[in-house]
Amino acid sequence: MGDIIYNQTLSIISGKNSGNNFMSEKDFEIYPAENLVLTDFNENLSTRFAIPPYTTDMSLCVGTLSEIKVLVIRPNSNLEIKLVNSEGIGQKITLLANRSSVLHGLLTGVLATNSTGSPIKGLFYVAGD
Repeated sequence: MGDIIYNQTLSIISGKNSGNNFMSEKDFEIYPAENLVLTDFNENLSTRFAIPPYTTDMSLCVGTLSEIKVLVIRPNSNLEIKLVNSEGIGQKITLLANRSSVLHGLLTGVLATNSTGSPIKGLFYVAGD
């Protein structure tokens, strides 16, 4: 058991909108809220980031973590990232602006690309060993 406690609560209701934000048909639901408490982390890091314009594959700082088990990232503009693990570097995925993306997995790094002419800023949190 590690020194870090991570607590996440998730509730989702998604479905068809029949107008006035009234849901007429549910497609997917997690209710009641699912509460996840993890204590198997030894290290974590929370930071703000700024990706300069026209930057390719900039490594986001993971501090002293050798293995990321939780990644939370919230960019202020669409941000392209590649996930890195012991098998190599994954394909580019786009994270949407002003939305928190949470990923549970086994990673060794995160590479960010900003192909726009403006800096992309945001929040970044990792936990693991």
